[in-house]
Amino acid sequence: FFFIAAYFLEGSYDRKGAWGFLKGRLIRLGLPLVFFALIFLPVYNWLSAPGDTPFLTYVARDSIGVGRFDFDHLWFVAHLLIYSGFYVLWRTVAGPRRDRPGPRPPGHLAILGYAVALGLVTLAVRSVFPQDRWVMVLGLVPAEIGHLPQYLSLFLIGVLAARGRWFTEIPRRTCTIWFWIGMGMFALAVPVGNPDATLPSWLTIERVWAVHEGFVGIAMILGVTGLFRARLGTPGPWLARLAPQVYGVYLVHFYIIIEVQRVLLAWDGAALAKFAVATVVTLLISFPLVAALRRLPGVAKVL
Repeated sequence: FFFIAAYFLEGSYDRKGAWGFLKGRLIRLGLPLVFFALIFLPVYNWLSAPGDTPFLTYVARDSIGVGRFDFDHLWFVAHLLIYSGFYVLWRTVAGPRRDRPGPRPPGHLAILGYAVALGLVTLAVRSVFPQDRWVMVLGLVPAEIGHLPQYLSLFLIGVLAARGRWFTEIPRRTCTIWFWIGMGMFALAVPVGNPDATLPSWLTIERVWAVHEGFVGIAMILGVTGLFRARLGTPGPWLARLAPQVYGVYLVHFYIIIEVQRVLLAWDGAALAKFAVATVVTLLISFPLVAALRRLPGVAKVL
């Protein structure tokens, strides 16, 4: 997602200029962060908390009053806003962009080199910050340090990819080859991830995954790029109608699916069946809800 977001960053900046771009980011990213952190989540968490603590007491003792600002899944929005701010700063310092071709799409050797380097850096970082350990940067922004090498590098590569138009220029054969490399590595992860698998003492599953995860992710990015360009490059009328709601669905779906899962707890069904039902029901609720919200004055500028 950081790669895709960065890919479309430069075009937006070039059309709007520094202030217009930054203003748009503050509206689309900053306002949802403020709303969820200061209004929605304090209320939602208070309603979900056990006991009958008065709302104002809860806010003062367990939430905003003690400097606790929850973002939940909007950590991605917070990071994207910060990265966008640094991008504006860089473009401002660098001056007007020179009208010259961007970098050519990477070949197999460059892709392999990036995958290996990313795996080694991720391995080194996770030796200090294991996966799923979150910290508050500057006491405010949640970050899983173990994944930052992926997020930051893919954001930077997305900016370069936009300049070189990699989505349209990268050979389909390259995408196909790396897709099958990713599928093969994903298949290899099944026996390695088996709790009964015997591995050398120095080769823990955490170390394997730190390197393996980046390889599979890069391969799938390339594979999906080739697939969508060849088969789904032109959305039909149905997808075109859903597209304006996608960002809003991202913002609200998290809380809808939590409530759907709570309802499904009483159902003694298979896990995959519950997953399928929860997914479908959440989508059926989220898209109409966001479409209705976007009809309210000014909301479409944010959602």
